[in-house]
Amino acid sequence: MAKKDFLKQVISRCKRALKRFRAKRTKLIADAIKGKWQIINIENGAPGAVDGSYIEFVDSRNGTTRFGDILADIDYCISDCGKVEFSFYGDYKDQPACGRGWVKISSIGELCGCMLVHKGNSSEFRAEKVSESKLPPLWT
Repeated sequence: MAKKDFLKQVISRCKRALKRFRAKRTKLIADAIKGKWQIINIENGAPGAVDGSYIEFVDSRNGTTRFGDILADIDYCISDCGKVEFSFYGDYKDQPACGRGWVKISSIGELCGCMLVHKGNSSEFRAEKVSESKLPPLWT
């Protein structure tokens, strides 16, 4: 009987530790992806599709993207495996466009992911974080 109680306690502690670990990992990923990322490479993209393309994570669920000719709002969440999964809805040359995608931060600090347009193509991409603009000095 004592062994069963001991095993229950161990299992319960492990479950709590795993829950804390997942919450901490989710917060770390959310903090790391927040901000604007300039897309530097789009596979299967039209020539010039990278120019001006970006993906931006604004708060804990929302953001925006310009992916080639698509301009859209995104809704995202962080999955259990650490990927950021999102759906998007917006315009493509004055026509509605929607789809889904995912991103993850690579070991070199780039954002790597894939965007899948509903009833369209899928494209893998890479992005670099846009540095924060420096504020002008107060006494100029």
